[in-house]
Amino acid sequence: MAGATDRYGQRIEEIAGTVASTIASTVDSFVTKFIGDPDVEAAAFVLFDVTQPLTIVDVALHLQKLSGWKVSHELLPSTAEGPMVAFKVTRDVQLASKKIVPSEALVLGPLDGFPATRKAPITAIEIFVGTPPEIDPKSQKPTERANLAHVTMTGMPPSVFKGQWDMSVKHRLIELGNIDDPRAKAKVAFVVRPAIVQSLGYTQ
Repeated sequence: MAGATDRYGQRIEEIAGTVASTIASTVDSFVTKFIGDPDVEAAAFVLFDVTQPLTIVDVALHLQKLSGWKVSHELLPSTAEGPMVAFKVTRDVQLASKKIVPSEALVLGPLDGFPATRKAPITAIEIFVGTPPEIDPKSQKPTERANLAHVTMTGMPPSVFKGQWDMSVKHRLIELGNIDDPRAKAKVAFVVRPAIVQSLGYTQ
């Protein structure tokens, strides 16, 4: 996808600054536009200036105030980095049948406590914004939630797709030290230390 963004319907947008309300409103404006564009399936928002976990928490809390977005958090009492708080961030998208399902956002970056599969030199938010398939390619059951695995691999033979999928699963586990790390689940947008959440007045 990264090497052929147009082919796979991915859009990359840069958002400057660290003002959470501005970042959230800009992300929301682009996502709203992309959801209505049949040529777009995934969006990546590159946040060059964001280097602190608290900023990402603030962005999530501002997204929560906007239509179609939902944000929740839960304590992960035991991870490789100790106790962490997992934030879940979703935006409603629509199946061809008009059924509304949540699309799960991911945050990557050089932020404290992130698992190996979310580490990146620059902070970014990624989310699926297309029309999910009626049948989930992983579970082979009716789609209830959307994520980046639902991007259409146009022109890729099924055997190649399966090979790529299996390889990604294998290398994901290797990166995680062969531990099924709860911080790296698709439904988890990002994690932060409990102290950060407590500083905002939340309790677990």
